Amino acid sequence: MHTASTSTALSPLAILALPASKRMKMSCYQTDKISDFAQDTDFVRHLRYHMKQLCIDQKNVVVYEILTASDPPNLDYASSLLDEMGYVTISEQNDSFSSMPLPVALEIFRLLDPKSLCKCMLVCTSWRNICLAPCLWRRLYSIQRMFRMRSVESEKEQLKKHTTCNGVVLWKEAFIERYRLCRNWHAGRCVVRTFAGHVQGITCVQFSSKRIVSGSSDNTIRVWDVDNSSTPGIGTMTLTGHSDAVRCLHLNGNRLASGSNDLTIKVWSLAVNQTWSSIACRQTMIGHTNYVRCLQMEENRLISGSYDHTLKIWSTKTGQCTKTLIGHSGAVICMQSNGHLLLSGSADLSMKASFYYCWDERMDVCAMTLHNAHDNAITCLQFYNDRIVSGSIDRTIKIWDLRTGKCVQTLDWKLSEGHTGVVRCLQIDSWRIVSAADDRTIKVWNLHTGERLCTLHSHTDGVTLVKMDCVGSHEAAISSDDESVEDETEALPISLAMFDFKQCDPKRCTGRKLVRYNLVKVMKLGSKFSGLLLSPNGDRTLSVEDVGLITNKGLAVVDCSWKQVGVTHLKYARCTQQRLLPYLVAANPVNFGKPCQLSCVEALAAALYIVGFKNFAGVILSKFKWGSNFLTMNKDLLEAYAECKTSADIIARQSAYLKMLEEEAKELKQCPIDMPESYDETSSSDE
Repeated sequence: MHTASTSTALSPLAILALPASKRMKMSCYQTDKISDFAQDTDFVRHLRYHMKQLCIDQKNVVVYEILTASDPPNLDYASSLLDEMGYVTISEQNDSFSSMPLPVALEIFRLLDPKSLCKCMLVCTSWRNICLAPCLWRRLYSIQRMFRMRSVESEKEQLKKHTTCNGVVLWKEAFIERYRLCRNWHAGRCVVRTFAGHVQGITCVQFSSKRIVSGSSDNTIRVWDVDNSSTPGIGTMTLTGHSDAVRCLHLNGNRLASGSNDLTIKVWSLAVNQTWSSIACRQTMIGHTNYVRCLQMEENRLISGSYDHTLKIWSTKTGQCTKTLIGHSGAVICMQSNGHLLLSGSADLSMKASFYYCWDERMDVCAMTLHNAHDNAITCLQFYNDRIVSGSIDRTIKIWDLRTGKCVQTLDWKLSEGHTGVVRCLQIDSWRIVSAADDRTIKVWNLHTGERLCTLHSHTDGVTLVKMDCVGSHEAAISSDDESVEDETEALPISLAMFDFKQCDPKRCTGRKLVRYNLVKVMKLGSKFSGLLLSPNGDRTLSVEDVGLITNKGLAVVDCSWKQVGVTHLKYARCTQQRLLPYLVAANPVNFGKPCQLSCVEALAAALYIVGFKNFAGVILSKFKWGSNFLTMNKDLLEAYAECKTSADIIARQSAYLKMLEEEAKELKQCPIDMPESYDETSSSDE
């Protein structure tokens, strides 16, 4: 019997009837044979000939008839075949960029924005190779107007980070970092890190890549270690020496200059042993007759402005005043110098510019005075090249041309979405303005166009100072009257946690709000907490004896409803050291005035207050409008508990207080009730 070979005897219908798995496994040799057979078959040859003679509509009819007469396996094969034919048609036959010279293709792709360029990378391999060309990403990186959110100095540092050991810059990675930073700035996204320690409002801040220095109305200067991740938020050095509020600071390497309401200027060395902050003061400069409001320190000289209407130039070597600049008729509030040009702003509504050719030998020349620059006192000013930017109590920011002395733009809340409070501080670089005000916001502007780029909301009170780092990784550090210094990542000196039994209203749960502020972490039910737990199952009362455990291991609280505490399985909040809180009165809106029924934040704040962390108790309570009421209502009790040394002492103090309340209640019951006289209708008279 004659039999045909399987490699040549397959009919077109048999080929179409092959299952998909079989078709995928067919070798190139088999495919070539099938193609040869199809070309030698009269039926297929005539069908191809007649199909070429048909118009599009007629071809559609033939295709429709063939498909409707086909079985499901045939349709499956036809579908996969169309996919392959379509891919080949698009990616190989009709790809004009493959046949185009590469420089021409790059010029076309240079016109794309970042999102379109990323989409083109997904089309095919040849397009992806073109899109990965470094010149395209270098161009995007150089578009300063669209994606620049750093200073020039900081961008140089960024490029170093993305440069290989061979000196090749990874432009794509550098642009991606810049693009993400730009996106976060415009969206106002940031993570807050709070350094709490001052007991009064913060008035000034300076920082470098490793430390933050803050001055306060509590007469102290605190130096914070940014890199200390083991105990974040704890001041590493406290400088005491001023007898009144510290109003201004300037950090230059390991040297720090400070001006105060005590009329003095001090120069500190921060390179000394951190445990001996009292010996860090190297010089004290005395000469101003009123508050020292602003200063700037250079290599061998220091410039200061005062409420006595003068500016003084000091020698940092001798500590003596070498020159006094007189011209303002009001308090000098702000100033800036670049070594040749000094600008000063005053409460007399004017700005003055003076040139110094040689600081010690030649007299100053007042080059320009801008009278009535603002409608109220000038609170801050900065200049860069030929642009001056000033802020005022009148809530406006003005941009001036240094060459002509004319105001080129005014940024206000009516027309420019500006600040609604007093503008307290601002910083500028070659393209950007960062301003802060009493309206609790920080705004970023384009220096050349005046366009508002973004608004940052984070502070709970007016922002008194803002600084930009031109070289390091930090974009801004801000001080506010909420007695905290904010940086990029949030941390408290003590680890706070909670076991959430999810019995409270999510909108009113204070614990969950602290979690959103990154002040508290949530412990999984059933997990073990190694620190101290505030729980109704506590074996004794919290006292200052527990401060070591709280500092090293942390503090946690049980979050459950007081109405369901009796049926709650508190055993799932596992902790070896569990404590009770003494008698206190709740101030939260849900249980206001009820004894002992504290919310999570009240319980944590009370524990922190009792063991000695009073400032941090205020920090977590500051996130709630009613938070300060808790400290006010329980101030005497908290102070009394904080003075106790042991748990037994706290129990005794609590018993004495409760006994006093009982005696007062008895006295009130025994007192005669003083009721007003009854109303007699006959004695009333119509008026």
